[in-house]
Amino acid sequence: MQAKLTLEKGLKREFEVTVPSKNFDDEYNKQIEAVKKNVKIPGFRPGKVPTMLVKKKYGPSIVQDVTNKVVQLNTEKVLNDNNLKACMQPKVDAGEYAEGKDFKFKISFEILPNTPDIAFDKIALTKYVSEPEQKEIDAEIEKIVSQHKSFKESNRKACKDGDQVNIDYKGTVDGVAFDGGTAQGQLLELGSNMFIPGFEEQVTGMKLEETKVIKVTFPKPYGSKELEGKDAEFEVKLNSISEPTEAKLDDELAKKFGAADVVAFKDKIKKQITDEYNYYSNLALKKHLLDELEKQCEFEVPSNMLEMDIKSIKQQLDNENNHLDKKEQRAEKELQAEAEKLGLRRVRLGVLLADTGRKNNIKITEDEVRGKISQNAMQYPHQAQQIIEYYQKNPYAIEQIKGELLEEKVMDWILAKVKTTDKAVGFDELIAITEEEDSTEVKPAAKKKAPAKKADAKPTAKKSTETKAKTTKKASDKKTEKK
Repeated sequence: MQAKLTLEKGLKREFEVTVPSKNFDDEYNKQIEAVKKNVKIPGFRPGKVPTMLVKKKYGPSIVQDVTNKVVQLNTEKVLNDNNLKACMQPKVDAGEYAEGKDFKFKISFEILPNTPDIAFDKIALTKYVSEPEQKEIDAEIEKIVSQHKSFKESNRKACKDGDQVNIDYKGTVDGVAFDGGTAQGQLLELGSNMFIPGFEEQVTGMKLEETKVIKVTFPKPYGSKELEGKDAEFEVKLNSISEPTEAKLDDELAKKFGAADVVAFKDKIKKQITDEYNYYSNLALKKHLLDELEKQCEFEVPSNMLEMDIKSIKQQLDNENNHLDKKEQRAEKELQAEAEKLGLRRVRLGVLLADTGRKNNIKITEDEVRGKISQNAMQYPHQAQQIIEYYQKNPYAIEQIKGELLEEKVMDWILAKVKTTDKAVGFDELIAITEEEDSTEVKPAAKKKAPAKKADAKPTAKKSTETKAKTTKKASDKKTEKK
């Protein structure tokens, strides 16, 4: 094989590769003979089919197989011989094969840039830490207990706020029933705000066995795009009424949460809250570290990687923008500028972290990959198997998992070397610090998500895309969910 460098400009490289005819012909004839031994053609005994007939019938597909093999092997050789690392799969322009003639092809790619050697031990960061107060822990325990109250069937003729009702309903938009808008025997706690605005308020006060038409408007944004902002009518029948009974924190309730007794339950809640505080503390620290690293990584980035990342970020920004009211939507130029800024930062830091991992022999094990996939799947218990199968069938998704894990591992490795000074802050301030950094957060490129169930259009699907500020503000509401 001969490889001639035809372009060297910045990170771009092009080579013209020539493979001697003998190398290609030998591999081609080897495969022809293998097919000849096993092929069955009427009128010929096995292994006795004429070579010319085999070439005529199977030659084109064998040429393609050999071409792929030759290109792959020699591309790897070009990279190794020249000590180059392509940032993505090289683009190949292969010529036509002619028996007895040298085979030529061209490869073009961009190499990974050289990253600076950073003295991580010279970096000094402030680590914002927060400790939960006892009153916060008590309030969380009280909230959890209240959420697990039981209900007892009532003899009252009409329902009121706080009751649990059993209802049948059928929803229509413009007189047409919609998918997910019908249910029988649906349990609903009035005042829980689990249904779309206006629904529960109109059910409150209904009498036993009464049928009523309720008019509501689906909010914006909403889980089902087709229903956003649409006026709907629900024909509702009240089947039964149950009154709440006061929940009591005792050993029996504690066991429902996997705790041995009340004391263990309280310790568990405290640990969950503390873990979440620590999560946000570490998140803010990592983001501040990325800011410091960005200041020290001014280097050219591969254009193809940058283009892909900008496109991915732009799609995310467009999706968020489309869910806003028209008055709140941002201009196209503004979105594009933000995508380009975030894309450049993300690619630079991604290359730096990957190169740091390579230089320091930081690797990801198969067990770590399997663990991460299981963790992702367990977030959606009813679709766990479906999500696992998705990763099994998509090598690209696996590579993204590896990339995320490597980034996390390298970040932890760097954080073990930097100097940190703790600073105590309140949880709200910690969340605010985290939010301030959101606009420059380095995240993995948009992943191909596992198949999800179609959004249910029943009135219980109130929750949809909300602003990050609201979601983060209520982060503490999630910290004691049952695990």
